Amino acid sequence: MSLVNDRLPSAQHYTVGWIAALSLELTAAVAVLDHEHKKPKGFRAQPGDTNVYRWGRIGETNVIIACLPSGRYGTTSAATTVMNMRNSLPHLRFCLLVGIGAGLPRLQEDMDIRLGDVVVSVPCGTSPGVIQYDLGKRRPNNTFERVGSLNNPPELLLRGIADLQTRDRLQGSPLAGIIQKALERYPRLKEPGTDGTASYTYQGSENDRRFQSGSAHVTVAPLPEPSSDKERSCWACDETCVISRKTRGSTDPYVHFGTIASGNTLVKDAFARDEIVKRLDGNCKCLEMEAAGVMNIDKLPCLVVRGICDYADAHKNDLWQPYAAISAAAYANDLLSVLDGDEIEETITLADIMEEVRQDLRNVQDQGAVTNASTRRVEFQQLWNALPRAEGAAYDSHDDEHLSECLGDTRKEILSRIETWAAHPTSKSILWMYGEAGTGKSTISRTLANRWKCDSRLAATFFFRRDERARSTSKRLMTTIAAQIAERFETARQVILDALQSEPSLPEKALSKQFESLVIRPLEAVAEQHGRGVAFVILLDALDECEDDNDISLILDVLSIKSPSVDIRIFVTSRPEITILVGFEGIQHRQDIDLFQATERTIQRDIKIYLAHMLTKIRSRSASHVCQIPDDWPDPKLLETLTGMATPLFIFAATMCRFIAQYGEDPVKRVQNFIDTSTTTSLDRLDQTYLPVLSQYLAVENFTDRYKRIKAFKCIMGTVIMLFEPLSIGGLTQLVMEDVSDDGLHRNILGARSPGMYHSEIPKERISAFISPALSYACVYWIDHLHASRPSITDGHNTLEFLKTHLLHWLEALSWLGRLPESIIKIGMLIELTSSRAPRLTALLHDAKRFIMHNRRLIERLPLQIYAAALVFAPSNSIVRKTFDKDFPEWIKLLPDVPSDWTQELMRLEHNNLVSASPDGPLPDGLCTVPKRQILAGR
Repeated sequence: MSLVNDRLPSAQHYTVGWIAALSLELTAAVAVLDHEHKKPKGFRAQPGDTNVYRWGRIGETNVIIACLPSGRYGTTSAATTVMNMRNSLPHLRFCLLVGIGAGLPRLQEDMDIRLGDVVVSVPCGTSPGVIQYDLGKRRPNNTFERVGSLNNPPELLLRGIADLQTRDRLQGSPLAGIIQKALERYPRLKEPGTDGTASYTYQGSENDRRFQSGSAHVTVAPLPEPSSDKERSCWACDETCVISRKTRGSTDPYVHFGTIASGNTLVKDAFARDEIVKRLDGNCKCLEMEAAGVMNIDKLPCLVVRGICDYADAHKNDLWQPYAAISAAAYANDLLSVLDGDEIEETITLADIMEEVRQDLRNVQDQGAVTNASTRRVEFQQLWNALPRAEGAAYDSHDDEHLSECLGDTRKEILSRIETWAAHPTSKSILWMYGEAGTGKSTISRTLANRWKCDSRLAATFFFRRDERARSTSKRLMTTIAAQIAERFETARQVILDALQSEPSLPEKALSKQFESLVIRPLEAVAEQHGRGVAFVILLDALDECEDDNDISLILDVLSIKSPSVDIRIFVTSRPEITILVGFEGIQHRQDIDLFQATERTIQRDIKIYLAHMLTKIRSRSASHVCQIPDDWPDPKLLETLTGMATPLFIFAATMCRFIAQYGEDPVKRVQNFIDTSTTTSLDRLDQTYLPVLSQYLAVENFTDRYKRIKAFKCIMGTVIMLFEPLSIGGLTQLVMEDVSDDGLHRNILGARSPGMYHSEIPKERISAFISPALSYACVYWIDHLHASRPSITDGHNTLEFLKTHLLHWLEALSWLGRLPESIIKIGMLIELTSSRAPRLTALLHDAKRFIMHNRRLIERLPLQIYAAALVFAPSNSIVRKTFDKDFPEWIKLLPDVPSDWTQELMRLEHNNLVSASPDGPLPDGLCTVPKRQILAGR
């Protein structure tokens, strides 16, 4: 390689961009140039372009090398560098991202990747070559759906890669020769840098050791003497954990082709690395940090080349980085050398590509806007993940999509009255609308929410629902409201993000603290930006369906807090229950509306309009499919009859219409059946609403069909009646139809990357995603249901087999759910059911109880330590230990010495205060009365 330090007449002669993230990568890139150039005449970077550029030629191709400013790396900086290069040099044809990365060898698949090897991003299957591993969605079936990928590399480059593969197979790779020429050209690269960095030479196979995933890195100082120039940073690490590999016949770099996984986090943990590989179905060979930054740059043609400098584990060090960088640069040199310069010239320019996506790029005027837009997206994703939300609580959620709003000519007076309250500047800050069940409160709420959203007055909605755990408590109320505010108002988004970053535990703080930080302050910021004249409305529907009376009082107390800087209106609906009446006492700045009194004059007219509208739709839909219905149906007399039956309950009218509209049935006959059933029996309003539906359900002549319907009804309604806590329809379906235990319970149920993960580190959303409502219910209550049936359990009962397989999995799941202490009581309930013919089950249960009581605090904090610590340190005679010895972690090669039996200590109660307790356990001295069950559970 000769150095011709000339200057080309124009930057237009350069056709290929080369991105280097680190200075050592820039050094390697310059070293492998065939010719180095001075800056071309007349070139001026665009304003805001902070890139460091070097110029040169490889083969027939003129190349411009861009490096990130010193000290910056990662996806955002990479995106900025590429955007700067594209803005300053729009005539370029494509880019190469060349540098270092972490190798992901899998010997069992004959994928032997070593330090100094090269990985090239070539499309494989459905992968375009580079994927972003830290952006996606976790699906209910425990799979990870990725979002975001680079475009396929240009066909010209793929043809060149195929050409090199054929040549290398026949003649061998020239990479070692390219590296050697670069080192001869720049002899200083053969020596370590003055800053302590390694040389750009091969670092020796003795310094390329891959450790097993569970092997910890040991740092000991000082190093043993004498030490060679190539000191091994892992000299004190466990040699028995080094993975044995075949000796290669050459130290030349091997080239591997496939998927490169890119993200914004430096991975230095084997468990995190293995989790990423598992998430990507094993189809990746390298991890790196820059390529993901160009994912938002539409249609940018690029190829990623990475030299392998570590294995993304705790043993990672910088020794191999220079050699890995020059190995990757050598491959890029080799590839560009075989490309036809004329073909590159004929390739579409970045400017032409920019024109194809000009609609998007017009929204992004400069580099700062691109970076900010990318940052905002990332920040919003972080915010969204940090806010535990009650799914389905928003008025426009998918779950309630089938629910209607008020018809255009109904409820006009009440809607107008509430809208006036929301808009008038002197209105009281809280409006409570109460009414009996079925009077249409939620329909009014949905109608108002939609109207307030249209005029940008709506801040958030929360529809309570008793049969869904997340929507029946105050636990996720403020965070759900905050998530909606962040979604609607960009100004509020940043305030909420700042609050969560400064106080990550905010979602677990007191409700008043959450309201102030996640609701009031963000809305204050919005009001300051848009003017203080607008009132923002927060709508809470069906507050009476909040299960805990204390929660209701707390919610009302918190919502009564006023801000002097922003006008927040609270609209609450509920039944007129004592708890809510008491909760509102003392709140002066509120207004009440009795829905029945407010609509007494118009309710009959509104229900009549609703029935006329719905029955007309039913007639139109049924006329051509079921039977011929008279055009004047429903006639005025029928409407009067049905209206009289329904008034004042809209739910009666709605249920009636759903019953009449059932597909395949004669609506006229169904109406008459409904009237006959309701008027010929002395029934209360609830029976009048649902008895006609049930009667018609069983009105089948075939005995077999009738029997099947009765059986299905008993199965569904019997389950509902027997539930210890409400379940959603989806959860109930899964509980009845599926074998939850076998499908759901398994080790590391959340897929946590490390056994050292604290419970507090796992977002509740992740727990909910992996442990379904049905599985959660089964884990908590399966013993309660078994106990209620009072069987006499023997060793032949399937309880023994279940516990022998899933005891630890069950305890792990309970720990993630925050219900582990209850297992002690549950085990006691099982012991009560065992008979004299269950010696093995009884022994296992007693030992399991000791196991839980001894390790409760540990497992509560670090659930996966049930395998890595609690099981490993259990006494040698422990039945739990013997039963689950196959679950000892593989990375523990030498088990510790343990006592043979449990000690006399049953449980250790940990607390900051000293408490004197009476001998039988229930009564602490002078503080309060604690149920004995809680003492036994360690609470």
